[in-house]
Amino acid sequence: MREKEALFIMPYERITDTSKPGGRPKLGGGEDRSEILRFRTTIAERAQIESAARACGLSKSEYIRQLALGHKPRASAAQDHAATVSELNKLVLEAGRVGNNVNQLARSVHRDSAFQEWWREIAQEVKSLNGKLTAALERVLRE
Repeated sequence: MREKEALFIMPYERITDTSKPGGRPKLGGGEDRSEILRFRTTIAERAQIESAARACGLSKSEYIRQLALGHKPRASAAQDHAATVSELNKLVLEAGRVGNNVNQLARSVHRDSAFQEWWREIAQEVKSLNGKLTAALERVLRE
């Protein structure tokens, strides 16, 4: 028990090993970004810049730097695919509904019910869903 208490009483030693510097590596060949550029904006302009930078996954500085140097910052890949992901989510829900219909068909078969009309409707839904899923996945793969 005394050993455990001694561990807590021992003075804290600071680690001062600086052999591995942290942070971003220095740019070489006169490319150090040592100059600071400041400018004024309105509150609305600042909000718009921050929003656009966030949508591109960039810092405000990097976003403005790219614009000033003639580049066109793009929205991040996640933002580009947001509409496709939303569409795929809708298709997954539709697939769930089709699965529910298949379960209903299986129950009706077990009860000796007439199910040929249901089967045609479900087959059409499955074909339609398959076409939608294929088209959405092809769009994702092209991007």
